[in-house]
Amino acid sequence: MGSGCDADTARSVRVVKKRTYSPHHTLLHAARRSADRLKLKEPGWQADALTVLLTSALAIEAFCNLVGKRTLAEWEDFESTSPWVKVRMLSEHFDLGFSKSAEPWKSLWQLLKLRNNIAHGKPKEVVIDRIMTELEHEEDQQGKGDWFPTGPLEKELTEGKAQHALASVEQFVSIVASKIDNENRFGLEFDGWVGTASIINVTDEALGKLQAAVKRGARPHR
Repeated sequence: MGSGCDADTARSVRVVKKRTYSPHHTLLHAARRSADRLKLKEPGWQADALTVLLTSALAIEAFCNLVGKRTLAEWEDFESTSPWVKVRMLSEHFDLGFSKSAEPWKSLWQLLKLRNNIAHGKPKEVVIDRIMTELEHEEDQQGKGDWFPTGPLEKELTEGKAQHALASVEQFVSIVASKIDNENRFGLEFDGWVGTASIINVTDEALGKLQAAVKRGARPHR
């Protein structure tokens, strides 16, 4: 039974993959990885807490930009607005019961304020003035005490606050996604791609050129 191809042609498969990349997936992935490490409380764990807080905060605007571009025709007019304005716009557009005093919006507001404080960090003099016993003083001089002047940002770096921040962003993503039709929902909560595959017949000469181009990393002309 014939193959349907001439002797000088070969059957190949043309594969086309399409993906709308959104940075919020990368950011939340980094936040989750750091959140897992944070549970171990290894030395330097405060750096993991900072990573969770910062990447979670940055993911908010990235997610809003993806949703807004897909669902609001005039979104480009508001791309330069603050992340909080974007959160509020989408929440009101999808009738999510927005309230600054309710979750997850309360936590999102606090997280975005922290993001701004980090981005526009300012020095602050911190003073500890305490009366301690001689024994406590000796321990303090040996580095055994806990009388360390802690800055405002350092006080935010706790496991509880980091885990709560990530959970709040994930909750917001889930709530918004639940209000969007299936066609526009793809890629909001989970990253992915769509693709097609089709059989094509090409000559041996053309196939050789195509394979050589792929090996070189070039983009062959169609």
